[in-house]
Amino acid sequence: QLTNVVGGAFTPTVSPDGKTLVYSGYRANDYSLYRLALDAGRSASAGPTLSRDYRSIFLGPKLADEYPTTPYGGRQVFSFLPILQFGPTYVGNTFGLNQISGGVQLSSAEMLGGEELTAWGILGKNLKDDTDPNTDVGVYYQRSMLPRVGNNRTFNPTFYAAARRREIDNLVKPEPTILPPDTLASGTLYPVETDTADLLIPDVQQILYQAYERRDLFKTTMGLLALGIEIPLTRRQTLSLQYEWNDYNENWSLQRFRQQSRIYLVQDGVDISGSLPEEIQSQLLQDSVMVTPGEGRSYYRNLDFYTAHEVGAAWSYLRFKPTANQLADPQGRALSLAYRYQSPTVVDYLVDLGVDDDGAVRNDQIDDFGFPHDEFGVIQDRFTPVRTRLRVSEYIASYVERLGLPHDNTLSLQLLGAYRDLRLKDPESEDTRVLEGRFHWPLRYYLGGMNLLSGYPYFSTWGSKLFYSRVGYSFPVLPRISRRFLNFTASKLYAELFAEAGAVGNFGNAEWGDLKPQRLENHFLTDAGAELRLQLFSFYRVPMTAFFQVARPFNRDRLPLAPDEPRPDRWRYYFGFGL
Repeated sequence: QLTNVVGGAFTPTVSPDGKTLVYSGYRANDYSLYRLALDAGRSASAGPTLSRDYRSIFLGPKLADEYPTTPYGGRQVFSFLPILQFGPTYVGNTFGLNQISGGVQLSSAEMLGGEELTAWGILGKNLKDDTDPNTDVGVYYQRSMLPRVGNNRTFNPTFYAAARRREIDNLVKPEPTILPPDTLASGTLYPVETDTADLLIPDVQQILYQAYERRDLFKTTMGLLALGIEIPLTRRQTLSLQYEWNDYNENWSLQRFRQQSRIYLVQDGVDISGSLPEEIQSQLLQDSVMVTPGEGRSYYRNLDFYTAHEVGAAWSYLRFKPTANQLADPQGRALSLAYRYQSPTVVDYLVDLGVDDDGAVRNDQIDDFGFPHDEFGVIQDRFTPVRTRLRVSEYIASYVERLGLPHDNTLSLQLLGAYRDLRLKDPESEDTRVLEGRFHWPLRYYLGGMNLLSGYPYFSTWGSKLFYSRVGYSFPVLPRISRRFLNFTASKLYAELFAEAGAVGNFGNAEWGDLKPQRLENHFLTDAGAELRLQLFSFYRVPMTAFFQVARPFNRDRLPLAPDEPRPDRWRYYFGFGL
């Protein structure tokens, strides 16, 4: 007898010379090889032969009689998530309304994976203006194949499909021009000659003030259909393929239009308007409300301004360390590459049906407000679209590195590059047709706003190419708080100092001369700032985050501003709280 091993000696092997025995002995998470000399054995009497047929000697009841057993067919888990949001909405590069919205998200998933179905609905109300409610409804279905394991690798692709419809009402109200009080300090001066035959009062000057007030309602409807598959290549690498269909429609109607004018009569430097007869004074002041909300005028209805079919592939690598502070200050690396082919049909510009090719108004079917009618007198859309079809290739690369340092400090680096092979039209350039280039915003890259050049306003600059970089340094302020307020428990407080730099370009084919530092310098925008991040838990288990951020821009003079548009503020502030 050579061994007496609890649990058994596995794969025993005798050396070629017949003098040594080697076998495996397993532990909880590892194994060891043991070696024994064969001459160290001693004789032992063989014990009685034991029967290993336990089923034949078991005298108890059968398991089938004791427990009802059926194949696992899946167990569904249902979840309910209420949604409450405050804040502005935006479409393209235009902010819409400040709204309060609420809704619910419902999910049903199989406990061990398999499939998942999620649906949501959100309804939003304008806090200031009387517009239609904003809506957001969608459904998402995902099904994962059962894992197939072989050669230390797992093949578990996931198929998904999604559909979404959003409607946003954006009421544009330009700042109303208010008529000045009875003063001659400003205004448009029109001198009147004394020998004018039809002049009511000779030897006077007329000062004319005009004011306009209008409200335009834009209703944007965005539809989305998506199909895709995600294939895990390794534990950290994933390959995804996706098809996407986008359809954007818009309505534009004039809800209110008011025109006011007042004429002051000046004679020998004195305003004599108030001393004139009442019938003359009534002619000097006019106030006309031409369009009211109940009689809105439609410029266009259900304008299908952007429809695109897109197919793409993406590869991603993700490795994050499972640290105790990963919610407030994660550490690790993320890398992704993506390619997408887009085939959009977009409205290039609009044609005014109320104006002919020479710019003259067609009076035969135009009402007093400039809206065309058909042969039955029904008001038609004022503008009709001219569409163009594009072929666009898009390339995106992203790299994030968060390097852990001693004492829970973190050094972070982020790089982002995006490229579309086309030159987009600028709607602000001269000699453009009606709204030419305005509907190309789904193809633009924007810079500005929180964590994308935080020191600058949202949509500060745009282009068809983008580069963005960010460097940050994070450190704990209060690594342990453990303070509770209502159902919220504060856990950790971190701070971060960061600096950002980015640029966009709008060109066709790049040349090496365009990449010279002296040419690129004027296109880059930079800023720096700081952020406080508070890690929270709601009901002891739901992770939440609160933050406050402040940033300062360094290149405000480089922004493409309109002549009467003020420069951005010297400081910008952001704060947030949520899941």
